[in-house]
Amino acid sequence: MMLSRRRFLRNAAAMALMAGGLHSPLLGGLLRIPPAAAQDLPDFPDGFGQNKRVAVIGAGIAGLTSAYELLKAGFDVTVYEGQKRYGGRSLTVRPSDADYRAWYLDNNPFVKADSYCDFIPAEVRGAQVGELVSQFTPYRVGDGYVDLHLNCGPGRIPTHHTGVLHYCRTFGVPLEPFIFSGDSNLMQAEDLNGGTPVQMRRFQYDLQGYFGAMLYATADKAVPAGVAAADPSAVTKLRELLTMFGDLTPDGAFQNTSRSGYAIEPGAGTNAGLLHEPLALDELLNAGDLWPDLYLGERYMWQFPLLQPIGGMDMIWQAFLAQEVAGTELRERVHLEHDVTDLSYAGDGGSTVSVGYKSPGGSGRETFDYVVVTSSPHVMDAMNMDGLLASGVADMLRSIVYGFSGKYGWQARRRFWEDPDVQIFGGISWTTQEIKQIWYPSDGYHGPTGILTGAYMYDMYATDMDGKVYDADSDYRTALDPDSVPMSDRPAFLWGELDHAGRTKLALEGGELLHPGFTENVYAEEGLSVSWNNQPYQYGLQVFDMTLTRPEAYARLIQPIDTSARVYMAGDGLSYWSGWQEGAVRSAWWTLGLIRDHVLKQGR
Repeated sequence: MMLSRRRFLRNAAAMALMAGGLHSPLLGGLLRIPPAAAQDLPDFPDGFGQNKRVAVIGAGIAGLTSAYELLKAGFDVTVYEGQKRYGGRSLTVRPSDADYRAWYLDNNPFVKADSYCDFIPAEVRGAQVGELVSQFTPYRVGDGYVDLHLNCGPGRIPTHHTGVLHYCRTFGVPLEPFIFSGDSNLMQAEDLNGGTPVQMRRFQYDLQGYFGAMLYATADKAVPAGVAAADPSAVTKLRELLTMFGDLTPDGAFQNTSRSGYAIEPGAGTNAGLLHEPLALDELLNAGDLWPDLYLGERYMWQFPLLQPIGGMDMIWQAFLAQEVAGTELRERVHLEHDVTDLSYAGDGGSTVSVGYKSPGGSGRETFDYVVVTSSPHVMDAMNMDGLLASGVADMLRSIVYGFSGKYGWQARRRFWEDPDVQIFGGISWTTQEIKQIWYPSDGYHGPTGILTGAYMYDMYATDMDGKVYDADSDYRTALDPDSVPMSDRPAFLWGELDHAGRTKLALEGGELLHPGFTENVYAEEGLSVSWNNQPYQYGLQVFDMTLTRPEAYARLIQPIDTSARVYMAGDGLSYWSGWQEGAVRSAWWTLGLIRDHVLKQGR
């Protein structure tokens, strides 16, 4: 099916937003903001924050970064986290088996009993899916176990995310390559190859061959007249380049290419192998929903190499918690299940802020010199902050739009994707079905089992707190007519409306299309699903790039949000890396710089 112009633009815009690839109005200079939006970690003199208290709301990456650096600078810091777990959207789930848990805690330098997570929290809206406890089946190897974990949130680190890598290096978090894409990964669409999956190499290199042949035939027209006049061999050079680009015959035709692989692999003796016949050009052109996936790895955000912490993405925030700073481990500063309900001024002239909270032990209130709020903006909307917020801030918070997303995790009975007739060792396979993607582990090769991300979908539309939907065609300013929004472009919204059984059914159906026999090769009754639009204290996997969708709000919210410059926000949504841990780190660093400057202005 061909893409309509509207759908193509929407897909391209959404993918660019996810990759941080669109040129934002802020970058273009239409709005004036301080030039340090990508600033490095601010410098604090020794003991800078002595006798000053800071409340940090939220124990995700932004909150823990803020707390760690403020404690190092001498501030007295308390972190309030509403959930009974740490990490925010960085959620890594492990087996609930008691023996596995005991072995793991004995052998991991960062994780302790209070931060070992074996569940996905109960959802709070949509289908109201209850808490899902991991039933992964441990596999013994010698005196230990095969490492089993599912990253429900972030799953990779680009090498240019130097803020996150700074902490990995500082804390000694070991890293390994994350395979984003491999030519043996699969692509599947109903109208492509009769619905049978094809290896990515066939889609990519057959298309490249066709394009090369087309350009070869028109090379004399493609070379500008001035270039041809200056270099009579320019057309010949271009054709030589295109011959290599498309693996063409000497006369510029595309017949087939070994780049696309073999129907029968070469061997020895008389077995020279048999190349695949090229996929039909019209089928490749009609598989438009797969085009963004084909070239996704070329975007800056996903260019090779990518990295991952060995043992799970939560190793980053687990390492934060384990750091000894100001005389104790950082985890001792974090109060779980402390839900902040209100902020108000406590001192004359707004010199201090009173933080009210609810906890299992009852309600409480404490006073601080500064507050750093790293909660999702929709959570802040529910807090009582009457008389504290600066003019217009409340409306800006409500205007923010979000990107919905969901995932599904499976444990495999065996690593069937590594079979000789499949040859997948990491990377992502793609389908036009609801599940969108399957991720394969980038480690544990030829082992007895592994954890698959069996679905990862996201909506091409942005959604606000009231459920209204926006897209690039309206510049994300005017809500769309609900009847004009095709549900096929809102798989994550629909995912959130399903119960766990419904999600399992979809994940199995999609898995079968990519891997016939999928159901028999996974523990089909023990999968885990998550809808980030429905998770407590979350509303989608990310703020939908505020620098593009709400630039005026972005420019205002990266400054103090109250009338006395005592309350600040931080989080990946307040960065040019929305949806990424790097954005959380960089936003925290930016906010720390603002607090430092305010303290200096007040004469310390």
